[in-house]
Amino acid sequence: MTLEDSIILIVLAFICWVFWQQLAIRERAFRYAQELCEKHDVQLLDQSIGLASIRFQRLTRGGWGLVRQYQFEFSSTGEHRYAGRIYMVGKTIQHFEMDAFRE
Repeated sequence: MTLEDSIILIVLAFICWVFWQQLAIRERAFRYAQELCEKHDVQLLDQSIGLASIRFQRLTRGGWGLVRQYQFEFSSTGEHRYAGRIYMVGKTIQHFEMDAFRE
């Protein structure tokens, strides 16, 4: 195995690791969206969430971090769709937002 092969292998392993980390973070955000919908007595639509943005931002504790914004849709009556957003830093939920909805 040459040095080039080793570097390619390390880069591929890193890409796989980032991919698996992203999936784990997305799964945690999805579970939190389900919990939010249950708590507010609304229905999570499409049983999915989507990554809306990733940005590098200054955190409340003074450091910098990668903030992921996930979006999901929910309904309170089954007729209207409303949007919700979950903001995560790593595997930690920073905060969430849900549009105002009719009960």
